[in-house]
Amino acid sequence: SDLLALEEGRRFHSVIAEKGFDVHLSIKNTLIDMYGKCGKLDDARMMFDKSEQRSFVTWNAMIAACARQCHHIEGFKCFHQMQMECFIPNCATFASSLSACVTEASLVDGKRMHACIVGASMESDIVVGTSLIHMYGKCGSLDHAKLVLDVFPHRTVVTWNTLISVYAQHGQGKMALEVFHDMESKEIRPDKATFSCVLSACSHGGYVDEGLRCFLSMLQVHGIRPTIQHFNCIINLLSRAGRLEEGESLVSFMPSQPVDTLWTTLLSACRMHLDVKRANRLANQMKQVSFESDSTSL
Repeated sequence: SDLLALEEGRRFHSVIAEKGFDVHLSIKNTLIDMYGKCGKLDDARMMFDKSEQRSFVTWNAMIAACARQCHHIEGFKCFHQMQMECFIPNCATFASSLSACVTEASLVDGKRMHACIVGASMESDIVVGTSLIHMYGKCGSLDHAKLVLDVFPHRTVVTWNTLISVYAQHGQGKMALEVFHDMESKEIRPDKATFSCVLSACSHGGYVDEGLRCFLSMLQVHGIRPTIQHFNCIINLLSRAGRLEEGESLVSFMPSQPVDTLWTTLLSACRMHLDVKRANRLANQMKQVSFESDSTSL
């Protein structure tokens, strides 16, 4: 399942069937999970339908399989069928079901699910609350996503990160920064994922100075070592703003060699701002890094 090795999974399934082990519920549940993760929803459904005995794990695995393939209608059918068969949804069920809501068209179902969650008194669960924020964000209902965080009793860095990410994905850089500063004011310590979301929001929104302040804060205040992803975000931000000298200088501070996308970002910015001299220098540097990498591998 974790390797998404479908053909290996099918071979194991054949051996399991030959040995007669496919009658065991735990085996069936694992096969549903495997086929679902490998994108074979029809096979997952076949295993589900063949399961005369079903547990919470069975239902959750099937609903999760539907969610991964964005089949929100089928996922909700499973959810309702589960209730009709007197299985009371648990936190994992709600989290998987909410993941199936991916468009504005599924927002109505997401709101119904939210009502069920409130009725089951599970809205304070950290996984469910985070899934609600994520669901509303994917459905484009940013006000509802913010409201969930505002009323959430036990906020963690994960819940804050989810809302920041939602705003970043919708190009709402200003709101993402407001949430970030609100998070800091409540003494919630940001992590690497927080700064990835914030820097991405700054990059898409063109908030150069704010992005640089966040980048320095990550280093100097929170003691977090930037990853390649953080460097990519900040250099992309500087490149878009035409601050190529700062972007180029940051390359020398990276913990490892820049990835191809970063070189492409810098070279594209040079072309946009007609900085031929810098483009030639960067192209030569890129060739040198590639040559050294090839020599090392040999």
